[in-house]
Amino acid sequence: MNFLDLKCINDDVNLTDYLKLYDNVRSKMPNPLWLKPFELNEIKEILANGGKIWLYYDNEILYVQCFTFL
Repeated sequence: MNFLDLKCINDDVNLTDYLKLYDNVRSKMPNPLWLKPFELNEIKEILANGGKIWLYYDNEILYVQCFTFL
């Protein structure tokens, strides 16, 4: 798989997909506290204040996500 071949979604992102992958990654980390847990409402507030999420899919499978906030 090549990163450049993945489909990028950065508008009207599926927050359920985002949280599912985020929680999956966090649960497999040696120390899950390295990643701050986010609630759906908190993510919506961050997005409403200039935050941005990018989701990268291969077909319908989410492989990579990026989340930035100010």
